[in-house]
Order: sequence, then C-alpha cells, then structure tokens
Amino acid sequence: MKSLLVDLIGTIRENRIFLLFILLTFASYGLLVVIYANKNKKIALILEKVFLIFVLCCLAGLRITPFFHWHPYFLIRPPYNYVLTNLQLIIYVFIIVVLFLRIKIFINQKFINILRLSVVGNPFFWGLLIMSLMSVSWSSSPFITLKAVIILGCINIVATYLVGQYEDQELFHIPMWSMAIIALMSNVIRKRTNLSSANPAGGLAGVLPSKNQLGTLMAVATVLWFLRANNSSKQRWLSWGIVAISFILIPQAKSTGGLFLFITLFTLTLLTNFLKKLRFRYAVIVTMSLLLITILINILIVANVERILGAAGEDMTLTGRTDIWSDILPTVQKHLWLGHGSYAFWQNWREAGNPAAKWITGNWMPPHAHNGFFDVTVDLGLIGLVIFLLSFLVTLIQAIWYLLKIRGYEAAIPLIIIAYAFQVNLSESQFLRPYLLWFWYVLVTVKLSVTFVAGHK
Repeated sequence: MKSLLVDLIGTIRENRIFLLFILLTFASYGLLVVIYANKNKKIALILEKVFLIFVLCCLAGLRITPFFHWHPYFLIRPPYNYVLTNLQLIIYVFIIVVLFLRIKIFINQKFINILRLSVVGNPFFWGLLIMSLMSVSWSSSPFITLKAVIILGCINIVATYLVGQYEDQELFHIPMWSMAIIALMSNVIRKRTNLSSANPAGGLAGVLPSKNQLGTLMAVATVLWFLRANNSSKQRWLSWGIVAISFILIPQAKSTGGLFLFITLFTLTLLTNFLKKLRFRYAVIVTMSLLLITILINILIVANVERILGAAGEDMTLTGRTDIWSDILPTVQKHLWLGHGSYAFWQNWREAGNPAAKWITGNWMPPHAHNGFFDVTVDLGLIGLVIFLLSFLVTLIQAIWYLLKIRGYEAAIPLIIIAYAFQVNLSESQFLRPYLLWFWYVLVTVKLSVTFVAGHK
C-alpha cells in the first residue's frame, strides 16, 4: 500500500498538467469553503472545531503520513520531508483565511482584555515566554531557538483565542475529542514499540510514537471522559463508549507510567467532591500532599527500579534516565543561571554536531533529559526554573480555587490536567515543547488566570 502511494505521488509530480488540475481543484474547493465560512457563522464554528482537533492530533505526534510530517516540531528541526512539512504552513494560512471574520471580531473585541487578564493573573507564565525569547541572544543556535519560541508563542495565542471564544465545557471538549479520535485510531492501527527479549511482544503504541505516550494519554483521556459520562446526561452513552475504548488501551500499552498515572488521576477525581467541601486553605494542603506523595513514589520507583522492572519483565529505561541526569549535570552547572537557550542543547538530528553529544557517556543519544523540570533548567537555567515553578504554583492554586468556585464537572478538569502535566514530566520532557500536553497546560493556565482575575474584580 505504501509503495503504491509513493508510485502514485511520483506519477502525479511527473505529470505537470495533471498536477496543475489537482491544484486548481483544491483551490476551487478551498475558495468555496472560505466564501461559505465567512457568510455562515454556524459553518465557521464547525470548521473551527474541526481545524482545532486536526491541529491537536498533529501536536500529539501521530505516526501516520501525512500527520507525522505536520508536527510543528519539524518546523524547528530539519524535517524528513520538506515538501510535506512546509505544507502545514499553507494549511495554517488557509485556516486563518477561512476563520478570518471570527478572528477579526475576537481581535477587535476581546483579545487585548483576555491577554491583560491572563498576564495580571499569572505574570510568571508570560514572563517565561519572554525569557525564552530573550534566550535567543545567548543561545548557541539562535535561529533554532527563535523558531521554537515563535511556535510556543503561537500556542499561547491559540489558547488565548479559545479562552475568549468558548465557555468552560465547550473549551475543554475540543482537546478531549482529539484524544477520543486518537483512542479510536489506536484500536484500529495497532503498532507496537519497546520490543525486547524479556518482552518480545512489546507494548501497544497505536498511532503514537511509543507505548508510554499512548499509555499516559489514554490514562488522562479515560479520566476526563469518565468525568463527563458520570456527570453529564448529554450523549452519555457516547461518553461511556469513549471511556471504554480509552481504558482498554492502558493495559495493552504495558506502560507502568500510564497505569500509575491513571491510578493517580482517578484517585484525584474521586477526591474532588471531598475537596469541594473543604475551605480553600485545607484544599490546597490536601492537593499539595497528593503531589508530594506522587514525587515520593517516583523517587522510590527510581531507587528500586532494578527490582521493580526485573519482576515486571521490562527493560531498564528508568536506569538509563538517571544516567542521563548524571551526565548532563556538569553542563547545567556550566550554564547555571540562564541555561543554553530554548532548544539549544538537545539537537540529536545534528549527530556529531549535537551540543549534548560530548556529555552523554552511554551508547544511546537521548532527545531530551527525560525530566521536564530538568530540561527547563537546561534551557533557561535556574532563573528560568524558578519562574516556571512560580508559574506552576500560581496555576495550581488557581485550579483549586476554580474547583471550589465553579459548579459542574468541568471544575475538576484544570486540576486533573495540572496533575497530569506534573507526573508525566517527572520521567518525560514536555514542558515548553510543542506537544499536546503542553497545549493542555497552556490552555488551562490561560483559562484559570483570566477567570481568577475576572472573578476578583
């Protein structure tokens, strides 16, 4: 099938008349979409949601052509296919043209106010983006750093736009639907990764790059859709169906991290009704305690990784992670205060020119430090880490306030997403990276900061 598709594309490229005909056909249909979308508000709204879900699926890192080539990450590093990768820029321009009227109205009526409320509500979060931009001046790869910061800035702008355009439930449903689509596709396309002698069958990765990514994503998807199914009568049967197809993927992924994340988030979900009955101060203490317990459990897992993984018959991936941390500690100390600059250290596509290459002693060259907090320090130094931690703390406190203040199941979603981001980044690096998790975190941060300031006027 793949070879047939390659031959077909090659034939089309060689036949310029046929290629011109196809391009004109797409242009004609595209023009019709633009005309109807700018005349009919309902069509524009539907198309906007479709476009957003499409972009979020690309952010998740689907390993399906052409989605694989449309990840924004390939706008930072050299892509595998320049034509397919740069096509996403045309797609983004087309989306903006189609939604031009909605975007124009938002900019004229809401953008400045939403942005102002968010900056006032969480100045550390926006300060982190400013510091990332400033890191271009001390980065060893300033052009790569600049591209990374532009993409991160675009994610912030999109999140600000969504917060201004959608109410709570509808706002959170958009990324939830992207997760549901990934779950459905992963039940059909059953690719496996992490095959080893101890585990010859590996774990199910589905349409995602690895079994761990599928396991963790399905853990949070199961919990979020469970919240909706358990608390909303609207299309309840559909919500329970998505819960089922998401949940069955967790054990199939054979991801210890995914299973642990599911237990943590599900426990937190059950605790939300208890937290709602507490005073704000005590709710903060209970939530902080839960996060502290999560850290302690992760420390125990790392300290006893050989026994745990040996008993489970899995490979020693966590041991490799601790080796990475010890390897790069000297370079962190060398650039202690400001770091190397965003995306300036881990550049495995440069092979021998990779700035991280001379620090890694193992045979495998990692793409990141496998710890989000560590990588924030590598990129932006201790100053950047402090700003990020302050931003994270503000977001966490606002999430608890939001849980106590807002009625409905969506009140628990920000707290669940923060716990999700926190736990995943103890063993992976997705902070300040153009991934679905970071989009979720940015969306929640902007929503909470805006709601918090507006609620205290």
